[in-house]
Amino acid sequence: MDNLFIERTPYTPAVHFDYQSGSLQISGNSFPKNPKSFYDPILEWTEHYILKDRPNTKVDFKLDYISSNSRIIILRLLKLVKLLKRQQNNTEVTWHYHSEDEEIFNEGKRLAQISKLNLNFASYS
Repeated sequence: MDNLFIERTPYTPAVHFDYQSGSLQISGNSFPKNPKSFYDPILEWTEHYILKDRPNTKVDFKLDYISSNSRIIILRLLKLVKLLKRQQNNTEVTWHYHSEDEEIFNEGKRLAQISKLNLNFASYS
């Protein structure tokens, strides 16, 4: 399975999904003009990843801004991660947020509640 790397733009996050290491990272702003076309390859890659037997997976979200349309698709991604977590005991999901950005922190809490997925929360300065 190939890795998935998408460079960050002012409107879209960087995506670094490394199959070998089991490291899935999304960071930056998420308000693409067409969220479906941006996120479809990410969701598809994750669906294939779930089918593989991986011993450990570390998922990191470090988003600075999320549009309402992106939020819906990120929720779908979290639900896929929840399926993965059910298959693997060693799946860790962390929601990173700037210590002064209460909005992104609360967004992570809402998404965790809706997806029923336990997220670790990590602040940074």
